[in-house]
Amino acid sequence: MTEKLSISMVRAAQPRDGRYTIMDSKIRGFGLRVYPSGQKTWIFEYKGGGGGRGAPTKRVTIGKAAVRQDGTASSRGASVLTPDQARAKAKTLSATVQLGEDPQQEKMDERAAESISDLIPDFLSKHVMSKRKPGTLRQYEDVLNRIVVPATGKKKARDILRADISKLHLKWKHTPYHANRMLAIVGSMYS
Repeated sequence: MTEKLSISMVRAAQPRDGRYTIMDSKIRGFGLRVYPSGQKTWIFEYKGGGGGRGAPTKRVTIGKAAVRQDGTASSRGASVLTPDQARAKAKTLSATVQLGEDPQQEKMDERAAESISDLIPDFLSKHVMSKRKPGTLRQYEDVLNRIVVPATGKKKARDILRADISKLHLKWKHTPYHANRMLAIVGSMYS
């Protein structure tokens, strides 16, 4: 089904047994997805990998679609959008795809990036076990698991800045030995 998506269409779209999509006639790939639960979301579909018939179709969820009687988006969440707001985001995504970028791949890469917790076992097994004594290995494990992991949480390893490590170093200034060891170990791990 293809029509220009409007506030009245969002209100009129009723849930069915299975989810369905109403595509916009103005912007290729922009649509309203309606779920059996009654939830409605704005989506943008495009061909990944430069496009073409053989390229897989990818989908990006733009935000929720919920409209009040006065035509404004309901305030149940930060990503609740009116048709015009969602259409503007779809235009931006369309331009991004035309420039050769892949918005969904960027999200997937972000999710797949290693956290510090994921990086530590690999670092210890490949670099520390083979080059250091068993006592050094235990010390590295202790410092990383007791000091670094609790401070960095589930942050991605690539998102941790020197400033973050510097703040952690200052936080441990009451025990200079551990603070300096932590600095050396993290520096070694990132090398």
